[in-house]
Amino acid sequence: MRFFAALSVLIGHVELTKHFFDVPNCNDLFERINFGGMGVYFFFVLSGFLITYLLCVEKERTATISIKDFYVRRILRIWPLYFLILVLGFFVLQRFDFFVFFPTSFKENYSSNLLLYLIILPNLAFSINQQPVAHIGQLWSIGVEEQFYIFWPALVKFSKKLMRTIVFLFCSYILLKIVIMLLPHFMATGQKYLAVKRFFAMSKFECMMMGSMGAVLLFEKKEGILRLLYNPVLQVVALVGFPFLSYSAGKDNFFQNVVHLPLSFLFLVIIINIASNPKSLIKGEHRWLEHLGKISFGIYMYHLIIIFILVKLLKLQFSENPVLANMLVYPFSLFFSCLISHLSYVFFEEYFIKLKLKFTKVISG
Repeated sequence: MRFFAALSVLIGHVELTKHFFDVPNCNDLFERINFGGMGVYFFFVLSGFLITYLLCVEKERTATISIKDFYVRRILRIWPLYFLILVLGFFVLQRFDFFVFFPTSFKENYSSNLLLYLIILPNLAFSINQQPVAHIGQLWSIGVEEQFYIFWPALVKFSKKLMRTIVFLFCSYILLKIVIMLLPHFMATGQKYLAVKRFFAMSKFECMMMGSMGAVLLFEKKEGILRLLYNPVLQVVALVGFPFLSYSAGKDNFFQNVVHLPLSFLFLVIIINIASNPKSLIKGEHRWLEHLGKISFGIYMYHLIIIFILVKLLKLQFSENPVLANMLVYPFSLFFSCLISHLSYVFFEEYFIKLKLKFTKVISG
């Protein structure tokens, strides 16, 4: 599931990069389907589901949750690759003429972007400066996740009625976002407010909360609700419906701002069925997909650099023979993203993952 989410983001970014290079592309169509957004929303829902479930199991087995160990696990899994990509984006790639992209924005916003990226606030940097740091713009979603998990283990640890607490937070956060989004219609707001509005629009905490609700349903064995989620008709709707739902949002600003909620529900239906339904229409255990899932974090982090290289090298070919160029850029983007992610996992990330196991009470899977 992680791999297919990363693949969705990769597909969206291929067309976006072609658009930036002003070569024939399908970016308008792909933006409307929102391949990149769907992949990120899926990541968020899956993350909320998995981490909340593991915290619940830890609390059941040990009668508590080690918040310190939780933070150490997050740091060891996320930060090494995050800061490696940060170093590449800020200190390495832009020193080579081949990789220079958005040069004016990069220089003008260098100090503020660097500071915010260093303190894991890349989404705030994006909101303020409205331009991604070339080759590492995908880090915004890592910032959203890390900010969410600042308070989440404490909430699971100390909440006596976890589902009720999550539902209350979910509804409160949605209400807060509605107020922030609608406020300009009722009073004058300035540029700083627009940055705040963009920041909250990007902070899809509600997707992770929806995933966490599914985790609690499964952990507490709410059989009645689970039977509804196991319904084959609902499974089919979830499997085939999300691209059509995303496409139907179109360029309507209101629907675009809320479509991630029904999408998150459909993704949760898929996740719960694969995780726990023996009659699931999708079988989740495939050896080669398991490895691609393991390296999916790397695929997500490295793919923008690889796509940039390939599209730039094929730029002339896109103008003269777009069919051939697309036949090259898609498989090679996927191949090299997987290859580099595999090497990164084996020779870099795995060292920190082994350290992470020392602080792990419940093994995922």
